[in-house]
Amino acid sequence: MNLDFHYYGTYVAASLAGYTFAEAQTIAHAAQYVDDSDNSRLKDSSGNYFIKDFVPVPTVHSFTELIYNSTFATWTTKFLDEVYRVWPVFHFLPGNYNTNGQHVKKYQGKLSDAGIIDAKWEYDDEAEEQFKLMCLPNSILVEKMVNALRQGVSFQEIGLRMHTLADTWAHMYYSGIPAWFNNQVLKCVPPVDIIPIPDTPYYNSYTYLGHCRCGHNPDYPYLKFDFIPQWQSSNPSGAFITKNNPVDFLFALKQLVEAMSCVKNNRVFQKDKYAAIDAANEDVIKRVLAFKADDQTDKWKKEIPNIKFNGKALEVPQDYNPDKWLNDFKNASVKANTNYYKFNLAASYHLKFVKDVLKEDSIFLDNVPQNRVLRTKIKNATDYISTAEYSKSPWPAPYPTLKKQGVQLEIILPNNNKLKSGVNVKIRTSEQGDNFGEKVYLGAWETPALYYYLKDFNIFKQKWTIVQEGLDLGHEIDLEKPVLIKNIHFNTKPYLAPYSYGGKLYLTTSANKTSWNLEQIQIQDQTVGFVMMLDTSGSMDSAIPMVKIDTKAFLDQAKKGDQFGVNRFSNNAAWVYPTNSKIVTITSYPSKEVMDAKTEIEKLFSQNMTNMGAALSLGNEMIKGATTNIKAFVLLSDGDSNEGTDPDIVLGSEPPIYVAGLGYILRKEYFDRMLAKNPNSRYYHIPYANDMMQIFNEIRGLAPNSLLSTNSLDKIQGSDYKIIKTNVVTDSGEAQISVVWSNNQFKYTNGYTNGYNFNVVLYDPQGRKTAHTPEIVDAGYCIFNLKDAVTGEWSVLIQFALSGKPDAYCTTGVVQFGSTTDMMLTTPNTVKLGEPVSIHVSLTDNGVPMENVNIHARIVRPLISVDNALIKYAEALKSIKANNESMVDSMGEDIAKLETFRMQNLHKGYIFGVESLFQPLQLSVNGDYEYLFENTNEAGSYTIEVVASGTNRVTGKPVSATQRRSVIIG
Repeated sequence: MNLDFHYYGTYVAASLAGYTFAEAQTIAHAAQYVDDSDNSRLKDSSGNYFIKDFVPVPTVHSFTELIYNSTFATWTTKFLDEVYRVWPVFHFLPGNYNTNGQHVKKYQGKLSDAGIIDAKWEYDDEAEEQFKLMCLPNSILVEKMVNALRQGVSFQEIGLRMHTLADTWAHMYYSGIPAWFNNQVLKCVPPVDIIPIPDTPYYNSYTYLGHCRCGHNPDYPYLKFDFIPQWQSSNPSGAFITKNNPVDFLFALKQLVEAMSCVKNNRVFQKDKYAAIDAANEDVIKRVLAFKADDQTDKWKKEIPNIKFNGKALEVPQDYNPDKWLNDFKNASVKANTNYYKFNLAASYHLKFVKDVLKEDSIFLDNVPQNRVLRTKIKNATDYISTAEYSKSPWPAPYPTLKKQGVQLEIILPNNNKLKSGVNVKIRTSEQGDNFGEKVYLGAWETPALYYYLKDFNIFKQKWTIVQEGLDLGHEIDLEKPVLIKNIHFNTKPYLAPYSYGGKLYLTTSANKTSWNLEQIQIQDQTVGFVMMLDTSGSMDSAIPMVKIDTKAFLDQAKKGDQFGVNRFSNNAAWVYPTNSKIVTITSYPSKEVMDAKTEIEKLFSQNMTNMGAALSLGNEMIKGATTNIKAFVLLSDGDSNEGTDPDIVLGSEPPIYVAGLGYILRKEYFDRMLAKNPNSRYYHIPYANDMMQIFNEIRGLAPNSLLSTNSLDKIQGSDYKIIKTNVVTDSGEAQISVVWSNNQFKYTNGYTNGYNFNVVLYDPQGRKTAHTPEIVDAGYCIFNLKDAVTGEWSVLIQFALSGKPDAYCTTGVVQFGSTTDMMLTTPNTVKLGEPVSIHVSLTDNGVPMENVNIHARIVRPLISVDNALIKYAEALKSIKANNESMVDSMGEDIAKLETFRMQNLHKGYIFGVESLFQPLQLSVNGDYEYLFENTNEAGSYTIEVVASGTNRVTGKPVSATQRRSVIIG
């Protein structure tokens, strides 16, 4: 449809649905703006988005964009993916499937074709799946799209979706992807100019996007025509389809009225149901639609006053100006209140909505679900397909080699998720780098050696058929037996085979059969077995309440399959849970085992001395029985081990130990020898108990394929709110968000925050409030477990009403699982007094360094050491009595007095004093980022907290991560 119907027709429909003149005009403007909001209206001349709050999405591509990106030199995977996000979503809403997932319209076209020079095509499983994307009116998706609108949504969002609904009537029988088999038109009466030979890349050329092959015939309201689409060309009962636009456009307008009436009055919309329009009004509308003009704008303007609603003639809306909304936005002081802002926000919502609904029906647009990826290494009798070499001649692309060590290759399976003999698949490499870019799909090209190239560029040179001899076609392949790998493009030499050149082996296709073995790579869940050792000596008395909250929250963050045990130590050590040394496996989520452990943790109390060696002895016994991929000790303590065997004698080289040292009263020799046992051991300094959960979040994020993207500590006071931003970057969609506060009197609520209540709400990257609620709620914390989190910036809104109540501290941690992003922070655990501390950071995604990297370190250093504090405050300490005898026994009398003095003066500040320094890290010659911190003239614990952000150079995906370490200077 064109402007005449999208603007004036939608305006009339909105008016007849009961919207005011101003509301109907805004809805109509939004409906037409879908056809104008291309990239040129989203970005300035420097390529920066006008909107800064979120990344807007185009709703259309200009003809210039399509032509430019259709050429041999400018074809990109990025633009192809964007086409899949624009045209099926906003103009050709997919509708060719029913509730059983079967096609509504059956494919009755060619099953194969070789009519184009140097290109071949087959109707394979991928094409059958894509055929579901054909646009049809009254589809499942249309009904869901309208019903997803509710009273109170923006008029811009209503108008946008009414554009999409109206287009289902004009664009029926075409799909919004470049697909020859669906969108080619063989004959059209009356005729239009049909290009006889498509541009490169052949069968998926942009010349086959939508109804391009039928010209503007589907958009002219007055036109009635017959045409033969490719998908109908073999229909034995007759191939012609009659398209009666005046009838279809009238149905479209009546359905717009019905849809908007349902939205306005909060009624359920049903497909196949149309509003009853007054006979006189319908005659006027029919008169307009039958008027023989390619642009019926003037006819609409003339006839609109003849249409009445509630006895009153409709006003003619102002002329449509495609630049008005953007100009108003540029001049506005409050951008979020403008039509432009609200329209682009609605476009982001709509894109997510369509993709999510299609995903429910196992239909995907621009992405491949993980369960359709078979990860494998491919080997012949002697060699694996290995790393690619880049060559500028004869073709600038990566050429895979054959070597003794293989690389992971990904076989993209059809939607049934099975590798079957004779079924077409694609093969892409997991390699990335400067010379790869988007060139990751293996194709059979005319050059002797095969190379990787862009997604779907000459699509059937990238289609491979894997055949197992002796196995009937269509039967599932036995991965334990050899296979033949054939390319559809070369009939006379189809078989994947080695190719020798210059003393090296590459790949080619050959007439001779070569057997290959597919060695499947199993991606296993990384489970963690850990033993927690909690210091409950007398000096821990004031910290015990926080220990209970944070330890319980840490346990609740564990995943199914993880194993754990908890012991506590003072004069001696004992099991908290379980009661013996047999490590416990988490069998479900939420977990009964964790619930039982939390009950025992709540009983903890402090007393006596510090026998750390006894706790480690218990841990050694338990960790032997762990069967997880990863094993670790987690030790929480605030003092020296002053009872029993020295801990460094008891501690072995495995597993690594993560030490959380609580308080400022710590000595270098306390940890030196323990940390030296294993290079993966880590030390974290916790000045106060409120910080403890941040350290537990750090430890949580150390598991393989886990990424800690946010780890914030905020003071909560009064009646207010906090918004914590975090970038979700994992393709798995699995993320965990925990919010932990420092007083277990405060409880989570999903309602109003009164009394001792916290309310936590998640907002998705489009800024829309989600329906996610915490999976775990307990006194002092709540935990969200997301299974399908979309990538982008999420917001965690924490609301509270604490007026007249004690202040609290709130820790927000976000851990993502299945992440390909890896941040590595390297610092020494201990450094001699006065020597510099070297800080190194690398940030990669899938092993590829990020671009647009920004890395800052916050370094917190003490201004006075414990020994110097004893001297500085010697006079004051004479009158101090330590809080209890167990503190004296644990620390020694002088240190115990100093600790008591510190606690008494908290309201005045830190007696040791701290200094926070912020320092950007610089790119080093080896590609990492580094900084050398030299101000280490006071002994004590120095904390280094690094926050990093960057962009995946291939996908454009933003990445953020955070880590911290502590270094003992002395």
